[in-house]
Amino acid sequence: MKDLDSLLPILCCPSCQGKLKKEGNNLICLDCNQSFPIQNGIPFLQDKESQVMLEKGKDESPRKLGRLMSLLRNMISRLLPHPFDSPWMLSKKEKEGLPNFLSKFNPLSLILNLGSGTKDYGDNVVNLDIDTFENVNIVSDGHKIPFCDEVFDGIICCAVLEHVNNPYKVVSEMYRVLKKGGYIFSSVPFIYGFHSSTGTHQDFTRLTQFGLQELFSSFEKIETGQAGGVSISVISILSEYLALLVTGKDILHWRLQCFFAWLLFPLRLLDPILAKRNKSHRIASSFYFIGKKLEDK
Repeated sequence: MKDLDSLLPILCCPSCQGKLKKEGNNLICLDCNQSFPIQNGIPFLQDKESQVMLEKGKDESPRKLGRLMSLLRNMISRLLPHPFDSPWMLSKKEKEGLPNFLSKFNPLSLILNLGSGTKDYGDNVVNLDIDTFENVNIVSDGHKIPFCDEVFDGIICCAVLEHVNNPYKVVSEMYRVLKKGGYIFSSVPFIYGFHSSTGTHQDFTRLTQFGLQELFSSFEKIETGQAGGVSISVISILSEYLALLVTGKDILHWRLQCFFAWLLFPLRLLDPILAKRNKSHRIASSFYFIGKKLEDK
């Protein structure tokens, strides 16, 4: 259900939500006549307003790295990957929460992964992102999700909402395309260092657990809690702090931050204990929310 021909009946124009028709290497809106390109079988469903907003939201921080330095950085990254990219750094909730959520759906359920990056969770999960990462099926903007009303049984949106200009608008769009009785799984950072992707997206927002619940207040709350623990917060901030004490140069700072994060990694073992403390939510690294769209709304 992830190829364009299968998705076309439930796709819509991001500007006016009109029906789309395939003509050659383009999708044409039957209502407003806008044209959207198809590249390598992937439709790019971003209208001009979204393109302008995404351009403003890009992280254009200059990276003064020559070709040799870029190759060196990539080589070092393979030898010493960042600990936050390691499954060892994930909490039990992060490891089990999303698989448990997905296991509740049958194979015929249709699920949207909004801001999917490179992840792919199965044939019934449609991957949407603002860039052409591997496994992406639709390139579009979460502020204007190019799908008809109430077509998805479930939605995943993990570590994405901190990168959007208007999270309330994105959540309202998720609510629109989710079926009544459908479920949503989302996570956002709280105490965690700035992170962006040069040329793709900025880093705008942090939310407390109660801020996350307020953001999803249109959904019935099923479950919420800490996704990433207190120790991740400490490792994230302290490793950045120690790297700043040593250098301000980009490539060296990044490697030192990685080195210090690995050095502080044993603190991660304390998270199962700290998670049981009543006040641990005050400095947790991230939170998750599982909600349901009510039948009578």
